[in-house]
Amino acid sequence: LLAIPFFLSTAISILYHKIDILMLGIMKDETTVGYYTIAYNIYEGMLFIPISTSSVIFPKLMRLISSRDYKRTTAICSNTLYIVLVLILPTFISFTIFSNEIITFLFGSGHSISYLSLKILIWGLLIHSFNNIFGRIIYGLNGEKFFIKISLYSMLTNIIINIILIPKFSLYGASIAT
Repeated sequence: LLAIPFFLSTAISILYHKIDILMLGIMKDETTVGYYTIAYNIYEGMLFIPISTSSVIFPKLMRLISSRDYKRTTAICSNTLYIVLVLILPTFISFTIFSNEIITFLFGSGHSISYLSLKILIWGLLIHSFNNIFGRIIYGLNGEKFFIKISLYSMLTNIIINIILIPKFSLYGASIAT
C-alpha cells in the first residue's frame, strides 16, 4: 500500500516521457516519429547523468532528512546540483554544437533532420537534473502525494503544449514541449 504513490509517479513519468512520441504518431506520420525518436533516444540515454547522481545521494539525503539535519541536506543538494551542472554543461554545449555530426555518425546522413530536435531536447537535461534531485527530497519529506500532483500537472502541461506545437512545428514542437 505504501508503494502505490511510487508506482503512480513512475507510471506518470513513463507516460510523460513517451506521450510526445504517441502524439507525433497520431498527428503526423511514422517518418516524423522516426526522426524524433532518433534524437529522443540520444537525449534519453544522457538522462543517466542526473538519474544516477540523484540515486547515489538518495540514501545520504534520507539519513539527513530523517535526522532533521536540514543544513547539511541543503549543502548536499547544492553540491550535487553543482556537480551535475559541471558534468552536464559541457554535454549541452557539445551536443548543441555537434548535434548534426553526432546524428550523422550514429545513424547516417539520411537522418540529419533529427539534429535540431537533439539540440532542443538536450537542454531538457537541465530541468531533469533539478527534478531528479528535488524529487528525491520530496520523497524524503513524505511528499509522495505532492510529487504525484506535480507529475500530473507536468504531464498535462506537456500534452497541451504538444497539442499546440506539433501541428505547427512537427518534431521540433514535440522537442520544445518535452
